[in-house]
Amino acid sequence: MDGPSRKRARDDSHAGSSTAAVPSKQGSIADLRDPEFWFEDGNIILVARTVSFRVYKGLLAEHSSVFRSMFHIAQGTQAASEQADGCPVVPLDDSPGDLRYLFRIIFPLNSVVRLNRADTALDMETISAIIRLDHKYELTALCSQAMNYLTTYYTTNYDAWISGTNSVHLKPEPFHAITAVCLARLTHTVSILPTAFYLCATLSLSEILNGYTRQDGVVERLSSEDVELCLRLRDQLINLNTASALAVFKAPSPRCLTSGGMIIAHGFPVTSSCATIARKVVDRALMGKTPHILTSPCALDPWKPTLDSCQTAEAMREIGTRQPLCQSCTAHVVETESQMRRNIWRTLPRLLGITVNGWEVAPNAQNPA
Repeated sequence: MDGPSRKRARDDSHAGSSTAAVPSKQGSIADLRDPEFWFEDGNIILVARTVSFRVYKGLLAEHSSVFRSMFHIAQGTQAASEQADGCPVVPLDDSPGDLRYLFRIIFPLNSVVRLNRADTALDMETISAIIRLDHKYELTALCSQAMNYLTTYYTTNYDAWISGTNSVHLKPEPFHAITAVCLARLTHTVSILPTAFYLCATLSLSEILNGYTRQDGVVERLSSEDVELCLRLRDQLINLNTASALAVFKAPSPRCLTSGGMIIAHGFPVTSSCATIARKVVDRALMGKTPHILTSPCALDPWKPTLDSCQTAEAMREIGTRQPLCQSCTAHVVETESQMRRNIWRTLPRLLGITVNGWEVAPNAQNPA
């Protein structure tokens, strides 16, 4: 079966016969027609702010009980003056951008409508638009898919977060975490909040305070309460990140291969190039000379790349050592940082003052009240 006609009037058609005979009010509707979703054989005109869409009410009604009821009422009560080119005109207060994301999914309608169609880019703008519109129009099937993508990326599973398997299908930018927090509040989906707030806390202060501008020109912002919560979390993460670095690099492994047999009371070597490197890594991280700096809120980022950056030929000349960390000390760093990062992950809900069912907690620990 052929899909709906996508023919559009030429750019110079506004002065032609198709609009010359209609009243000025209807003419303005035609003048503001959307270049992407104005079907000449459409049977409903939706006016969202300053943009008009001529689409197919049957397809919209199939996916939204709210649209179905709206069109039924309009068909029975609308006066001729509220029509254009024989189509009912329905005013909406939604973002035209959000509606475009919805229309790109359901026009033309395939046998099964899915968000991951090959010809539809899956991005945060599309996901968020569907969820916002569902809150008003009850797009149940589409919203269920959108929420699945959202909760998969903003996961409750530490291993999925660290391995990146949470981002196989959806790869939002860090600033999209602001949208994720807003959607979590809108849909009362508390499981999204720990990772979304974590990413918000890693943004610049300007982004946290002022938000970002969506593709449709709308500025997405955290509420004032969530800005305050995010800033508190940011301070806590910086403290945790610093403590993590000090724990990882405070001393080499007790099995350090560069100790020369000399030890001190705590079991760590006195003369060890690994001890020198460990101290210098912290110094360089404090001065911002490493990929992961000491005062960063990115407390879930690994320290191993920072260690590697301090073991280049140039960096080791600056540090004053000729050999990199030994195999034993390298393994000690990787194991210690893994434990520290996992412990930080476990604390995220508590730092936000929330409880998330199924969130990993430390062995023998209880969920926060």
